[in-house]
Order: sequence, then C-alpha cells, then structure tokens
Amino acid sequence: MMKKFMELSLLLLVSASLLTGCAGTPARNNETPTSAAAETSAPEPSGEMEAAWPRTYVDALGNEVVIESKPEKVVSAFHAMFPDYFYTFGVSPLAVAAAESRFHHLSAFEEFLAVNKPEDIGPANSLNFEKILSLAPDLIIMTKLQEEVYPQLSQIAPAIVMDHTQINADWKYGVNEFAKIFGEEDKVDEIISGVEKTIAEGAESLSQFRDKNETVIFLAVTGKQLFPYPVTQLQAVYNGVNEGGLGLTAPKAYTELTDYSQPLSLETVAADYKPDHLFIIADNVDGDAAEYITQLEENGVWKNMDAVKNNHVYKIDRSIFGFNAPIGTKFGVTFVVDSLTR
Repeated sequence: MMKKFMELSLLLLVSASLLTGCAGTPARNNETPTSAAAETSAPEPSGEMEAAWPRTYVDALGNEVVIESKPEKVVSAFHAMFPDYFYTFGVSPLAVAAAESRFHHLSAFEEFLAVNKPEDIGPANSLNFEKILSLAPDLIIMTKLQEEVYPQLSQIAPAIVMDHTQINADWKYGVNEFAKIFGEEDKVDEIISGVEKTIAEGAESLSQFRDKNETVIFLAVTGKQLFPYPVTQLQAVYNGVNEGGLGLTAPKAYTELTDYSQPLSLETVAADYKPDHLFIIADNVDGDAAEYITQLEENGVWKNMDAVKNNHVYKIDRSIFGFNAPIGTKFGVTFVVDSLTR
C-alpha cells in the first residue's frame, strides 16, 4: 500500500508530466475494455438509442459495478481528466480531490466553475472519507493508483476504477468509457468530432508555422524544478496533420526522453534541446513555482536561449490539454495555436 501511495504522491507532484510515467499494471479486462455493451442500451423503433438502467460497467480492475440509474451526484477522487469528462457529458461534479488547491484554479474550466464549484474532498492520496460519505454521492470515479482505498470508497457508493494511462494514450477511449457510465453513448460521435474539428482548424492555421520547421517543447514547473512533459501524451500537438494532430515538432533529443519523473536542469534544456518555442506549465497557486520562474528569467542561461530572446516563451496553467480529455484538449490546442500565430 505504501508503495502505491508513494507513486500517487509522485503523480500529484508533477501532475500531467507524470501521468504516463506512473502507469500501473494493465487492466485485467483489456481485451474487452468497453464492457457490458449488451446491458447499456437498447434500440428504439426510431433508430435512436435510449439509455438502459440499471447497467453494469466492468472497470479497470475487473470489478462489475452496477449503476442503478443515471448518475447525478458524482465524486471524482482525482483532480485530473475525470472532471473534464463529467462536464463533457453535462454532469457537474459534486466533489473533486484537491479541488481548492488545484481544480478550482484550472482556467480551462472557468465557465463551469463560475456556475458551481465542486466540494473539496482532500488530496487524491489522502481522501477525506467522512466528507465523501456526508455528500451521499451516487457514484465515485477513481484511478488505478488508488486501488488500496477501493474497499472504503465502494462502501460509500458504487465506485469505478478508471485506467488513467489508457485514457492518456487515447482520449477517444475515455470518451467512449465515460459515455457508457453516464448512458450517453449517442453523444460520442458528436463529442469526438468537435475535438477533431478544433484540432483540424488549428492545424490549418499553423500551416505557415510548420513550414519554418521550428521546434516546440512543453515543460512543467513543480516547486522549484523543471520536469519534461511527455511527448507521447501530447498527441494533439505532435501527431501529424493526417493523424489528427497539429503536426508540430519536438527536438530529437527531447523525443528520446523515457523517464519523466526526473527533473531537468536549465542547462540541459538550453544545451541539449534548444527549443525555438517553449511552453511553461505551472499551477497558478504554486508560490514556489512562481518564485522559481522569476529566478529563471533572471538567469543568464535562460536569457541566452533562442526561445527567450525571440519572445517565444508562453506560460499557462496545468489545464492545458486537460490530461487528454475533450474540454482541456480543445482549450490547450486553442492556446497553442493562438500563441504560435500571434
């Protein structure tokens, strides 16, 4: 248990930078990840699909979770990805882990948070079970790295364990899985098409930028350290235009990184990667990160980087790309395109 909670703490430390690096064991139901299709919907004579309740969802740990009716009071035991999917399907989260310290400050969700802010249930690696119980949720969504607390959470309400690494690798998988949970299978194509349209329009806007063959990297600032942001996690940015991405290019040495849990020195960034454009991602409530960024800007190595000298440094909070979920991805793509074309 201690080992898993150390992994979760590391995941929280660098947030999006480590979601790929902290992968757990493969889901036991990988061969049929969409599970329980026969019980989730039934065709109407008109050809439209009407959600069927109750339904059974087989989660990433192989648990068969019975959902009695369409969930309305949903708790996210992790602040990343999951709330994005809630909003995508018209469900406002009742509570979110680390809501006050993290989620409430993510600019991608400002319009939703202006209407209603979810309750805070403590950090993901130290959930407040009494608070969750008092909220009487219909459903709890959690990550595989929280497997040890599944017994406690499943006693409070039906609890579903999602494979965050698989969602990170394929946001369309996430759309399909959450559609099953909320009984919204008929909205999948529209949601996916909306994200693809945003990316395609952004790629078109960047056609002249791509012709310049300039490199782009993303670095996350946590505390007073720089962490690499996984290239493999940013499909919307680095995939080719014909593969559903913006077609941007990272420095070759940066693409060869395999351990995203290790911080980078400024000297390494300047000497080995030499980015033409640099996106700095940091929690906007992290005082240490803000102080560190100020120190960077006063550093001679920083000042001599081409990206800095050419005013090609762009700062944004961690809601960029939303850890590969629809709302965050559209937000992130729009921010990148606007930054590179202004």
